[in-house]
Amino acid sequence: MNAPPMIPPPARFSLHRIIVPIDFSEPSANALNAAAELAEKFQAELCLVHVVPALLYAEYLAAYQPATPVIDFSKMNDGALREAEIRLGPLVEELTQRGLKARAVARSGDVAQEILDFAGLESADLIVIATHGHSGIKRFVLGSVTERLIRHAACPVFVVRLKTSDTP
Repeated sequence: MNAPPMIPPPARFSLHRIIVPIDFSEPSANALNAAAELAEKFQAELCLVHVVPALLYAEYLAAYQPATPVIDFSKMNDGALREAEIRLGPLVEELTQRGLKARAVARSGDVAQEILDFAGLESADLIVIATHGHSGIKRFVLGSVTERLIRHAACPVFVVRLKTSDTP
């Protein structure tokens, strides 16, 4: 009689670094809570990232219509980055008070691409992100950062959905 085929033992799943995109919304707070639970269980580091979206149209106007009075978008961008760093500070402090290893960074540019680049730079094991559940024209106009991450990330993406009264 033939012996049953040997099934290799499952690979040990581990997490060392978890990326959490933060936009300071309720859904991203839920994603951060889920990521913190995972970090606690796996002794992983949390890397919070906030991306200030690029102002492409404004930059276009500044470049091609220099005679028009234009706002200094680089100063606006720098201010938005400083504001994000200030808002990220208490989140990191709260996580470290819970005994978790955490840090945060603010970046600027295309939101999905910046998150992907940061995850690659940090050799992320997991990205934990919230979905806002936009549909229709709002999704078309805004695009879907979460969808782009799912399609292009080199690591797994864990999507946390905001529970609403419509959610079963």
